[in-house]
Amino acid sequence: MSGHSFPRKEKLKTRKEIEQTLKTGKFLSCKLLTMIYLECVDNERSFHKFAVSVPKKHIKKAVQRNRLKRQIREIYRLNKPCLQKGNHEVYCNIFLIYRCSEMYSFDEIKSAYLILRDKMSRKINL
Repeated sequence: MSGHSFPRKEKLKTRKEIEQTLKTGKFLSCKLLTMIYLECVDNERSFHKFAVSVPKKHIKKAVQRNRLKRQIREIYRLNKPCLQKGNHEVYCNIFLIYRCSEMYSFDEIKSAYLILRDKMSRKINL
């Protein structure tokens, strides 16, 4: 069960890391989500970093935005061991953006995330 945690060190937090990911990262998108990822070959790091954004432009109410962010983080946390099975030399900064103006169910968001994760895994050989 320890593989399902989401500790603080795995959160993409600093402005520098986020800006670098957004500027130089690669984009993947589907109906619900956009994934921006940046490959990092770092000998000292042994984990992926993750952040999520739900724009106020699309979802007006903070309660709904926060719920979506919690759901997306939970989806990432539960599916994180699949990302860690592959290549242990390449780690990514992953930034997910919710694109829709209406709320979707947990299962629909999960299937969109899994599609993007699989595309990313194939591109970077995870």
